Amino acid sequence: MLFTTLVGIAVAILDVALFPDNEATPLSSIVQLVFLLPTWAVGVRRLHDIGRSGWWQLLFLVPVIGWIVLFIWSVTRGDATENRFGPPPLPTAGSPAPV
Repeated sequence: MLFTTLVGIAVAILDVALFPDNEATPLSSIVQLVFLLPTWAVGVRRLHDIGRSGWWQLLFLVPVIGWIVLFIWSVTRGDATENRFGPPPLPTAGSPAPV
C-alpha cells in the first residue's frame, strides 16, 4: 500500500505538471487501473488469512461503515491454525516455516 500510495502521489504531481489546464488525469487513471488487480488480490489474500471469503471486499461499496469493517479486518491478526483457505500466514511457535 505504501508503494501504490507513493506512486500515486508521484503520478498525480506529474499529471499536474504535464496537463495544467486539464481537469482530467490520464496518467493517474492508467496507474490506478494497473494497480487495481494486484490490490484486489492482496485484499482477498488478507481476508483469507482471517478465514473470510474474498467476496467480503464488496463491503468497500458501503460508505464509511463498510470501510471501517474492512479496515478492522485488515489489521486483525491472521488465524493461528489452518482454515478452509489453507495454512496460516505466519508460522506458529515451534512449527517450521511454510515452504
